[in-house]
Amino acid sequence: MQTIDFRLHHIVRYCGLERGNAFAVSFEETFHKIKGIEKLLQLNPRFYGWCYFGKIHSMYLYSDYDYEEWLEIQNLRMVMESEDKEYRVTLFFRDVTSFYLAQSAGISGFEIECSDDHAFGDRRNFHVYDFEEGDIRFYCREIEIEEVVNREMIKKKEEGALAYHGD
Repeated sequence: MQTIDFRLHHIVRYCGLERGNAFAVSFEETFHKIKGIEKLLQLNPRFYGWCYFGKIHSMYLYSDYDYEEWLEIQNLRMVMESEDKEYRVTLFFRDVTSFYLAQSAGISGFEIECSDDHAFGDRRNFHVYDFEEGDIRFYCREIEIEEVVNREMIKKKEEGALAYHGD
């Protein structure tokens, strides 16, 4: 019973469902460290949390060189889509460590935690994971929202791509 209570509290807390509660923290306040968060909030001011995006549309993990730190790092670009296909977001995760991915395209409880604990240095500012099934988890130094589009914008982009290729 305690596990169910914890999960329910976790969903309520991190999906922003306790808006009327005095302890509620707005999505923007919680994730102020994410670059470009305003893009998401401008398109959908009532956005309630990362669990809204349940489908991984595409993912690209690649090596890069950090010239400031003089070391090779892993970056991840991930495009996620809402279950109702109303919104699509492109996220860029810089300096990814401890990456794990199960063979799944659906994420039942996608979550991003901001961390102020720098026991591992500044390379673990964010913990990204699936709190339901554990299908994905990793840490990263920074996150940027590169693009947020709604259904109408997605349709226009796809039509433009088809027209460009002559289809």
